[in-house]
Amino acid sequence: MRTTTAAFDTAKDKTGAAPVWLLQIDSGSTYYYSDRAVTVDAQAYGARVVEWGDIKAVNKRMTGGGVINALSLTVTEMPTSISSQIAIANEVRVYAWFDGESLTDTLLMFKGTITDPIEVTETAITFKVAGYEESKNAVVGELITATEFSGAHEYSLGKVKPIIYGQAYAHECLPVDAGSTTTLTVDIDDTSTAAIDVTDTASFPSSGDVWIESEKVTYTGKTATTFTGITRGAGSTTQTAHSRGAYAVEDQTNYDYLIA
Repeated sequence: MRTTTAAFDTAKDKTGAAPVWLLQIDSGSTYYYSDRAVTVDAQAYGARVVEWGDIKAVNKRMTGGGVINALSLTVTEMPTSISSQIAIANEVRVYAWFDGESLTDTLLMFKGTITDPIEVTETAITFKVAGYEESKNAVVGELITATEFSGAHEYSLGKVKPIIYGQAYAHECLPVDAGSTTTLTVDIDDTSTAAIDVTDTASFPSSGDVWIESEKVTYTGKTATTFTGITRGAGSTTQTAHSRGAYAVEDQTNYDYLIA
């Protein structure tokens, strides 16, 4: 919860009170801006901010700890350019202040660092400021997607492509085309050639082979939850009993795993 001074609370509770937003940008030196020209404890804030973005969303929850993870700000480039101050990784702070109060009676509303995107026009700059929680937990690297790896296992989708520096031991390789998998929903004995009931067949081809433990099984058709037209012990494997929950894995010529 944010802590405020008594003077801040008094100013906030006045009828019709509205805060003035103060922007500070660290770029070698600290630069001070607002959406109007104000002076706070002899520090001038230039009238540069055109749009404050979502900072206004926490105005009514000012002392209740309203949280935003990122902020989009727009500042004017007139009458002189300040584009050199808007650089990635520069720290930004936004304070709430009430006219007539001291700088010590401000409330820090948002703190973060400038990140992409930065959009520049002839008259203005719009840029994103990521809160420290967002920036410190940012994903490094590219994600595995079904667009790039159409055969990727559900387990792999959304994970970051492995990045290796130097030697790596016990490195996890992510399946990106390693065949579909499902599980048996009933026990099957070592003689049955009946349809095999499984959890789901949606990602399997309409006919083909599956491995159930060390046994290869051929099927010629399928429903949503069964393989039909069964031939047991295919490929010179031994027909054996299998318990409910055993994996059935699509047989493929190649199995692709992403190393890095």
